[in-house]
Amino acid sequence: MIDSRKEMRNLCILEPLKIIKFHQDFKIDPSLNSFKDRCEHVKVVDTIPFILWNDSGLFELTGYFSDQFEDKKVDSFCTSFFRVENIDEKQKCATLSLLKPFDIDGCLSKEICEIVRLERTPICFAVDLSCFCAIHCLNVKLLTRKIIIEPR
Repeated sequence: MIDSRKEMRNLCILEPLKIIKFHQDFKIDPSLNSFKDRCEHVKVVDTIPFILWNDSGLFELTGYFSDQFEDKKVDSFCTSFFRVENIDEKQKCATLSLLKPFDIDGCLSKEICEIVRLERTPICFAVDLSCFCAIHCLNVKLLTRKIIIEPR
């Protein structure tokens, strides 16, 4: 019997993340792919993007790219879009990588309704799964969509 709110929250997010991670791993290790017909998305990308909510609302993180040769920040962006990289079931935490969100013009955007493409980044964060109350998977086509701007 689950008797604590924290434990219920852990399961609420942990189980969907495990399923997402399992499907992502199909692309990386084809020997795992025994459900080829059901997992058409795996043939396209190795990422299933998602968003998370906590008690304050939609969860956001800021990522920074820095110059390797100079000790300064070069580029930063804020995102609510993530990819699961690793799950530690014992500690009830996960490592998430940030997905960079772009609008129709190819500009960074924080507004969910404006996002037409997501791009993987190497930026990762460890998060405590008990901090979240909801998860929502997004269409994998957001990772393969090309932004085409035709001249007028």
